[in-house]
Amino acid sequence: MKILLEIWLLFKRRILETLREPVWVFTGLMEPLLYMALFAPLLKNVGAVQLTTSQVLDSFVPGLLTLLAFGSGMGEGWVIVDDLKTGVVERLRVSPASRFSLLMGTILRDIVTFIVPSILVIFISWIFGFTVHIWGLLILAVLLCFLTAIVSAWSGSIGLIVKQVGSVAAVVTGLQLPLTLLSGILLPLSIRTKLAADYCTYKSIILYSRCI
Repeated sequence: MKILLEIWLLFKRRILETLREPVWVFTGLMEPLLYMALFAPLLKNVGAVQLTTSQVLDSFVPGLLTLLAFGSGMGEGWVIVDDLKTGVVERLRVSPASRFSLLMGTILRDIVTFIVPSILVIFISWIFGFTVHIWGLLILAVLLCFLTAIVSAWSGSIGLIVKQVGSVAAVVTGLQLPLTLLSGILLPLSIRTKLAADYCTYKSIILYSRCI
């Protein structure tokens, strides 16, 4: 029970820190909605067959949730660096709280910051035709919570090692951008393969017409 109380107190502290920054709360809620509003319509006319809004959302929303889970844990490195510079980490280290509680309090905060906007994204997507499979979404949510926990712990470790905001930003951005672009999160790999094939066919036709 003692460790659960420690985790709850540290989690509460992190949540209060987050709520004291309403700009970040607003940005965290709006960012996935902007992704959905700006990128999802572009998938309607991809390929030879025009997709419906429901089909686009069924393909786009799971990837968006994955991107959201990945990004929710990435910011922990900056928080740790700030805590190091202000002496918060040293004060927590000499407290009776266990190291596991110190870690889990932050990880649970990051999981909550993933779950809340995810529920908002799923609800708005459902209004516009997203097919909701309850058990499938629950399994996906559990897996993505684990992803957020892993990324949060990793990002916090990087912050403890490098101890500089610029270095954390370089490491995080250097990994996040290529992983986002190459993983098929924003554009499913099947559609990307079809686009590549269509582009190659188009180039072949152009070259053939020039030769004639």
